[in-house]
Amino acid sequence: MTSFGKTFIAEWMPEQAIEKLSYVKKLPDIYREKTPSLAKLKREMGETYALDYLMKWIILLNKMVNVGNKMQAFQVKYTAKLILDENPLLTIADIKYVFDKAISGHYGELYNRLDSTVLCRWFRQHWDERLEAAGIESEISHTQSKETFKGERNYSGKAEYKKFIKQYKQKKR
Repeated sequence: MTSFGKTFIAEWMPEQAIEKLSYVKKLPDIYREKTPSLAKLKREMGETYALDYLMKWIILLNKMVNVGNKMQAFQVKYTAKLILDENPLLTIADIKYVFDKAISGHYGELYNRLDSTVLCRWFRQHWDERLEAAGIESEISHTQSKETFKGERNYSGKAEYKKFIKQYKQKKR
């Protein structure tokens, strides 16, 4: 087994990842954290291992949510394959974040069911939100660089960030 494999198994099983990434509460926390992607996991450990890993996350979620219609084993495996194929750039931090948000109701009600459609929708919505947040962060960074280069005051602090986001959203409309 490679050193990546040994480290991965020791540090990133779902239970360990949940604990280790407990501070991941906002989208910027995800892309600042350098957790392995699903693509790297698949490349280093093989597709079967990557599928088994995702299945562990889904099984854990299945146990955590209180719905009458839980996923069956074949649904878990099929859903893991869909997630792996459609979201290779997702990281362990992304998975943990999506499941936290889902459990807290961020993606809506479960209506007594958990299935492939629900999970895939969560990951698509997350990816859209993640890209938007990364775009905002990139614009902030660009603005900071321009302001610093001009010799003007560098943007910092929560008030400036909120002001920038408000301006950004108005510009998008």
